[in-house]
Amino acid sequence: MNLTINNSTTSIVTETACDSYTWADNGTTYTTSGTYTNITTNVSGCTNTATLNLTINNSTTSSVTETACDSYTWADNGTTYTTSGMYTNVTTNASGCTNTATLNLTINNSTTTSVTETACDSYTWADNATTYTTGGTYTHVTTNASGCTNTATLNLTINNSTTTSVTETACDSYTWADNATTYTTGGTYTHVTTNASGCTNTATLNLTINNSTTTSVTETACDSYTWADNGTTYTTSGTYTYVTNNVSGCTNTATLNLTINNRTTSSVTETACNSYTWADNGTTYTTSGTYTNVTTNAAGCTNTAVLNLTINQSESPVGESSQIITGAISGDPTISDIVISPSTVVWYASEPNAISQTNPLDSTTTLANGTTYYAVNTTSQGCSSAPFPVTVSVALATNSFDDVPFSFYPNPTSNVVFIKYGRTINTISVNNVLGQEVAVKSINAKDGVVEFSNLPSGSYYVKVTSGGSVKTIKIIKR
Repeated sequence: MNLTINNSTTSIVTETACDSYTWADNGTTYTTSGTYTNITTNVSGCTNTATLNLTINNSTTSSVTETACDSYTWADNGTTYTTSGMYTNVTTNASGCTNTATLNLTINNSTTTSVTETACDSYTWADNATTYTTGGTYTHVTTNASGCTNTATLNLTINNSTTTSVTETACDSYTWADNATTYTTGGTYTHVTTNASGCTNTATLNLTINNSTTTSVTETACDSYTWADNGTTYTTSGTYTYVTNNVSGCTNTATLNLTINNRTTSSVTETACNSYTWADNGTTYTTSGTYTNVTTNAAGCTNTAVLNLTINQSESPVGESSQIITGAISGDPTISDIVISPSTVVWYASEPNAISQTNPLDSTTTLANGTTYYAVNTTSQGCSSAPFPVTVSVALATNSFDDVPFSFYPNPTSNVVFIKYGRTINTISVNNVLGQEVAVKSINAKDGVVEFSNLPSGSYYVKVTSGGSVKTIKIIKR
């Protein structure tokens, strides 16, 4: 016999695998280390025992959860991540197997805020409660709700407030142009406005108010008053003012309430006979002149009374006398035919107790020749004497020639009297009623005309003589 001895066979393999190993000999996957055998028939038909010495090394995993702000650099792989997510990094662990690291990453973002502010003088930032007095860019870092940085930025402009100050002195009141307010008392006043930068402008007024003053005086004077304040002399009553500056440089208005009372004068012109008693002073004057009496009038001023006095003296009676008018006076004489020299006979009466201005005898009254009458001599100035007796004794002349060649014209006259004669005339004379010869002309001619002019108004007796004959006629000059 042919014996063929076939030998069984063995095989041994040593394997190291990660996590699992699938043995090709039997297709079995092993996940744990160990020695595994697989018996098969070899090509000789004998047993083949295959031995697997297996080492299973495990892969490893690691997982981290991270939260980062803005970015995260994973130390496992040096990668920086900026977004949240799950990231893995596969490496080989110490066993030579896979190590899978997992990163559960949350990326929170930092935040920024920015504000632009304009303020006056200072600004307090609410973010950090810091007060800034100069403009600039300021930051303040905090943590936001995600726990990341929040960077707040302040862009700040600081504008400054301004101040102005004026010092003024005024009288009585001052109107400040800054606010159009009128002040009447001194003090420090402010007016707040906005300047060109939009900030406060505080204007300050340091004001001194000086007051105007007034003075008033009441004066009463005679005729004029000179006011010491201005040296002006006033002659009429009124209210006058004089404006000067007082010690404060303001207006002082002085008022003068002036009453001007006038001196008074009175003037009287009196004509009296023999004497005159002036009622103003009770003085009796016996001579003509100008007299004054000074008193005080009702206004308290001087009253000067002036008396222009003419004293005419009465003429004393001439006693019992008469002037005999000779000539061709026909019939009994009348009062107008009688002349008492040297005064005019003004009043006639038949008995003393009848002498009165209210009971005169008419000038045409026929007087009984040889009868005594009473007459009053009155001068040309109107002064009368005491009544005195007059005995009338008139011898009537006879006309020695007729009137045919002799005429007077006009009669009465207001101008010139003409006397025409047609026979030889020696003289022609003119006597007034006082018996005074006021004109005379020598003729010594036969025919002609004589005129008499410039005779005052009155009654006249013209006596014409021719040889031894006399003719008398009465003429009246108006």
